Amino acid sequence: MRKATALMLIALMMMCSTVLTVEAAPRGEKYRVTVMEFGTYQELDIDNLRVAGSEKSMYEMVVNSLLDTKRFSTFELERDRLDEAQINYKGKIAKSDVKKIGEIQNVPYLICGSVMDIAPIESECMVLSNGLKVYSVRAEIMMVMVDATDGKYIRSAIGAGTSSSAHVKVGNDLHTFNIGSTKVAQSSVVSALLKASEDAVEKLVSELGSMKK
Repeated sequence: MRKATALMLIALMMMCSTVLTVEAAPRGEKYRVTVMEFGTYQELDIDNLRVAGSEKSMYEMVVNSLLDTKRFSTFELERDRLDEAQINYKGKIAKSDVKKIGEIQNVPYLICGSVMDIAPIESECMVLSNGLKVYSVRAEIMMVMVDATDGKYIRSAIGAGTSSSAHVKVGNDLHTFNIGSTKVAQSSVVSALLKASEDAVEKLVSELGSMKK
């Protein structure tokens, strides 16, 4: 039911985006955006993913994926100011809050989204020396570009990524992440989310390239 609701929401977003246009960034210029904190459709603590040698949050993954395209200029999320104003900036954001965030951030566009799914791939598993079973992990995220002046959806994209169980370095990564009753390596989750982020950004850039000036 949760997945069906998510897909219905995405379909609505995409239908809205097909009737909206946005002025394409002039040649040599970039889209000025601020990335919001991503929510989840599951009870998953993605805010506390910690992997040896990497402290990347979902927010940082999306920012870095956007910057890698050379199509965006990203501006740091003003969390303290938004918290003080009691404005939600995570997951699904109300249209009225989008406009307030746009004014505080002073950018024309926001990148919002949620982690739709993180799931172990039961058929792909290896066992570490300590007996811990390490599964390959698949992640799926939804990313939406929003007009910060009026809260309208511009373009949306769904990204997916899969990490291999072989990604785990035996004896180095002992941090685990609970998906229901299944424990998976945090590094596998981070890897899957990063790939999903890159996939969603690639699709978003493709959609922006098809927009009319």
